[in-house]
Amino acid sequence: MIPNDIRPSQLSSEQIRSIQLQLKEEGYDLGPIDGVWGPRTTGAYDTFLSRAHNHIAIPSIGERIQGLPWYPALRSEYERLFAGCKVLDRRRSEVQKLVDRILANRPRYDAAGKPLGTPWWVIGALHAMEAGLNFHTHLHNGDPLTQRTVQVPSGRPKEGNPPFAWEFSATDALKMHGFHAWRDWSIAGALYKAEQFNGWGVRRFHASSGPTAYLWSYTNIYRGGKYIRDGVWSATAISQQPGVAAILRLLADRGLITK
Repeated sequence: MIPNDIRPSQLSSEQIRSIQLQLKEEGYDLGPIDGVWGPRTTGAYDTFLSRAHNHIAIPSIGERIQGLPWYPALRSEYERLFAGCKVLDRRRSEVQKLVDRILANRPRYDAAGKPLGTPWWVIGALHAMEAGLNFHTHLHNGDPLTQRTVQVPSGRPKEGNPPFAWEFSATDALKMHGFHAWRDWSIAGALYKAEQFNGWGVRRFHASSGPTAYLWSYTNIYRGGKYIRDGVWSATAISQQPGVAAILRLLADRGLITK
């Protein structure tokens, strides 16, 4: 049953679409992604709720589903943090070199992103995080393109055969996370999708450590804490990789971020 404090009639079409997309990504059969809460969406959602063990990252309506935040509740946080975000002086040169490499490869990011409506700078930042800008590896997680992914998410892309073209695999990674249906490519919207791409584990289970390294490492916002391997968290570990926000900060300072 739909919880009593969630009334589909009060949800916007965009909120419903977001839920539908993530349910579909988890393999639920709910028909078209149309922003309409019909019987098939209700059935899929009821099945999701009935699972004893699930890991779907559906943000909450009223901050109650799965204890995760809905985008409107996070938007102001992203805006506030990014407004005060500065790349650490000792890290600035390193981040700038990364930004220059992203700019040099903009045509490839455009090739993957334009058909989906996803900005090149978003894909470039994710590529830096997941694969160190290596075009011989999957955008999903940095596994080699000579085979389907082995690490989480494993077995991607499901279509086609290896070796995969980088653009083909990148399209799969972006669509898997609903980037093709996302329309808010403000800084806040981009940071939200980047955090979703990485997963909500830090926000769900380690919020006391502060803003996540995946977004804020190498900036004055990041305090420490990171996953040192899949499922293993260290509150004292310090990320040695620039976060998405550090990359976007330098791009924004150069006037290179456009929707």
